[in-house]
Amino acid sequence: MKLPRFGRLVVASSVALGAGLFAPIESISSGASNSPAIGFLVPGLKAISTSLNWSGMEATSSTSEFDSVGSKWTVPRVTCPHSGTTSSSMWVGLGGDHSGDTLFQTGIGMGCVKGAATYSAWWEYVPGNAAQYYSYVVRPGDIIYAGVSLVGGNQARFSLADYRPSGTMRWAAPYKLLPDVQAAKSAECILERPTVVIKKTKYFPPLANFGQAVFNNCLGRTQSDGVFALTPGAPVPAAKVGSLTMTNSSGDSLDQISNFQSIGGFTATWKRGS
Repeated sequence: MKLPRFGRLVVASSVALGAGLFAPIESISSGASNSPAIGFLVPGLKAISTSLNWSGMEATSSTSEFDSVGSKWTVPRVTCPHSGTTSSSMWVGLGGDHSGDTLFQTGIGMGCVKGAATYSAWWEYVPGNAAQYYSYVVRPGDIIYAGVSLVGGNQARFSLADYRPSGTMRWAAPYKLLPDVQAAKSAECILERPTVVIKKTKYFPPLANFGQAVFNNCLGRTQSDGVFALTPGAPVPAAKVGSLTMTNSSGDSLDQISNFQSIGGFTATWKRGS
């Protein structure tokens, strides 16, 4: 079993829940504090495994470096209970799988607070900063393009854009650039149950009922293999590509990952909150 991941922190007092390949894909084709410890693969286990807070697709490597990842998806509509807090997020990222690895990620948050649905857009660099939220509006049915790239040898670039179902752009976040970053040994397209912290204690709130969440064109790039689809059996000599299943502490699946596409897509179906 993969150790718990703590890629992103949500502070309970402000649980407004809730970049590269897609400004990202163009880049790839042309070559171009408060955060807790990062989880890692248990030695000897394959990339296909389980996690207490991540599900989706992941590529890992001990010999090659990943410099881009990106995907697009339609924002699901969450179903809220009458009370309480639920949370989930969809994101793409580089790093965060190996012990001591940094993690660059951007995406959306979606969940419920006191029976009301809430959506957000964010980016984060772990361990450098807690999640940074954009002020843009995110709506169910919108199409999100997200990507992270390592550019210029030592800079991380985050990109995120939101399109209406009609295809017109609603907003595009300005590029975020971080200097002096480390190379990444993994790339991910992830649906996450974010960590909530109350009085310095971390716990997982129930996974928000998102129904189905579909990642499309989940693509990564290594310096040795070029662009590849994050899908089971992808012919990437320098990396292992596999799926992650989210479970509770008893081993019960919280969602199901299926409908893998050769072009790098998959579907996450909600099963239970906790």
